[in-house]
Amino acid sequence: MSRAVGGLLFVCTALTPTRAMLSLCCYVLAALTDIVDGFLARRFSCTTKVGGALDLFGDKFLTLSSALYGAAVGMPLLACASILLRETFLMCLRAVANASEGLLPPRRLTGTVTVIPIRILTPALMVARTLDVDAHTKFAVAYYMVGAVSAISLVYKIVAGWPRIRESVARDLAANKEG
Repeated sequence: MSRAVGGLLFVCTALTPTRAMLSLCCYVLAALTDIVDGFLARRFSCTTKVGGALDLFGDKFLTLSSALYGAAVGMPLLACASILLRETFLMCLRAVANASEGLLPPRRLTGTVTVIPIRILTPALMVARTLDVDAHTKFAVAYYMVGAVSAISLVYKIVAGWPRIRESVARDLAANKEG
């Protein structure tokens, strides 16, 4: 939940120049909780399904906020939309249970490859804007790269999860015919 609260404070302050440092601190603290909370939960054997769902919510909220911030400050809309598409699509498919297992169980590598760059780009972009550094083109290229990786990751996840998706749809259709 701390990630969601930090993300919300980031959203509320990100576009206000007088609150740039507060916004940056909120974002960095929210991102750091992503590293700490999962480690602590596993270390002390305190993992729960509710905790996992809240962790997923916090991750997605912060990532979506990052993409929206990028769009709001002039980063390429296609790249930002690609990040938004991946995050919302995967969240929706993960909500569907297939024999008590999600259709697309999270894989750390594909999540890491897409989340870490946006979590680095967002505060870097905030600092550049605060310092009036004109690095728009460099950041735009970086956002395009993250957007492309997000799109590729989404396709990979769908292909890898296709047998489960197909099985779930077939089971639901069969249940509809019976009932």
